[in-house]
Amino acid sequence: MAFLILINAAAFIASTSPSFYREHASILESIEIVSSLVFTIEYALRLWVCTVDGKYSHPIRGRLRYALTPLAIIDLVSFLPFYTLLLFPNLSVFNLISLLRLLRLLKMSRYSESVRTLGAVLHAKKEELLATAFAVFILLIFASSIMYFVESEAHPEAFAIPDAMWWGVVTLTTVGYGDIYPITPWRC
Repeated sequence: MAFLILINAAAFIASTSPSFYREHASILESIEIVSSLVFTIEYALRLWVCTVDGKYSHPIRGRLRYALTPLAIIDLVSFLPFYTLLLFPNLSVFNLISLLRLLRLLKMSRYSESVRTLGAVLHAKKEELLATAFAVFILLIFASSIMYFVESEAHPEAFAIPDAMWWGVVTLTTVGYGDIYPITPWRC
């Protein structure tokens, strides 16, 4: 299953290249059809046998309870876009629904102990991670405000606070795009 998930994700990524898709459309579509059918059968079998577990022993309520677990929802979302696009081929949100296919990668957590461990760590440390994200956001606002006051006279069209926030994120996370840069002597 893990191999099928990886092949499916690779096929989806490859299908976003128009020239590659034109050349290999039948193979990419076959991968999507086969993997969606396998994921559908796997989901149905999991739903059928979940009553073996004592938590889901009731034939109807147990299956409904299992179907609402995070892993079961991920399993459902892994093949639902295929059938949605099959039933409604002219759907205007085609790209958004196609993007949901990438959620199949989350199915890897069922087959990988290290992915489950990573999920458990993220869950256990969510407060600390949120506090860190909040602190970074506050620092970004302060730094952007300072850049606005330093650069606003030199070129106000480029360093409004939202633009300064963009500059701050791009500068700290990459080598920068060069579309916005400070020009005053106070620049960083």
